[in-house]
This record gives sequence, structure tokens and C-alpha cells, in this order.
Amino acid sequence: MTSSTETAMRQDLAAAYRLIAHFGMDDLI
Repeated sequence: MTSSTETAMRQDLAAAYRLIAHFGMDDLI
């Protein structure tokens, strides 16, 4: 896995987590 791919994945995961937390479902993680 290239560093650029890993960075993109981390950004996607962070964005998804913020979206989930925004809807108040962060307790499911």
C-alpha cells in the first residue's frame, strides 16, 4: 500500500467517523 493510498483511506475513515458522530451514533463505534 502506497503512502498516498493510506493517507486517502485515513481521510475517508476520518470523514466517515465525523459524519457518523454528527448523527449521534458515535457510541456504535
